[in-house]
Amino acid sequence: MIPIQTDMTGTLCLLQCESGARVSRGDVIAQIECMKVQFAIEAPADGVIEWRYDLGEVVGPADVLGYIKEI
Repeated sequence: MIPIQTDMTGTLCLLQCESGARVSRGDVIAQIECMKVQFAIEAPADGVIEWRYDLGEVVGPADVLGYIKEI
């Protein structure tokens, strides 16, 4: 499984897909808001996504937002 991470601290403000959805490498799968600016998070690989965080939660660089299970 491939971890989904961000390199900044912010609030998870958008999830483009639910757990169990298929994604392709480079797809925008979420957005984080930091200082009123939104930053996109892209899928690091093709596979099925499994989120560990919900909207509105604060996440940071050490947090694993979820995983992509390669298929």
